[in-house]
Amino acid sequence: NLHKSNKISVLLFFISALFLLSGCKSKKTIETGAGNLEKKTHGKVIGDVLSNEINYKTITAKGNIEIKGSSSKKANAVYKLIKDEVIQVSIRIPILVTEVMRVTMTPDSIIMVDRLNKQYVAESFKNSKITSDFDFNFYNLQALLTNKIFVPGTQSVERNDYDKFRIAASSDTY
Repeated sequence: NLHKSNKISVLLFFISALFLLSGCKSKKTIETGAGNLEKKTHGKVIGDVLSNEINYKTITAKGNIEIKGSSSKKANAVYKLIKDEVIQVSIRIPILVTEVMRVTMTPDSIIMVDRLNKQYVAESFKNSKITSDFDFNFYNLQALLTNKIFVPGTQSVERNDYDKFRIAASSDTY
């Protein structure tokens, strides 16, 4: 098993890499397109946001991960998200195109497998000191990666949560 500090560093690296992946997609805004902002109620704006959410069962993407340290290294990565089940990152060596590391997150745990060093780490979110300091879970990470609204620490957004969202308008965009 990896040392405790190494586990935390590797975990934080992969979570931040997943956040960076979500920044690569195009952004959707709710616009009137006419230059004049149509007046909408709070509920109508929330309804527009909800109707523009991605409807998916599985999302797969290819990308790169750059590990910076004393020397910078790039590796190919395959990202896979199965709704409400798993978020997985598979890191591959470019020349051999073989998997060297896999990080698998489920609603209850994270598993990291280092195939080069023949090591693995498994950590339960419930017992983790990493997530105990803030209200964040698997479902919140999934929502961030798919551009969905979420309430920290919850699995889904319910109708009675809508009032927690503050909506502002500028120009012709809410």
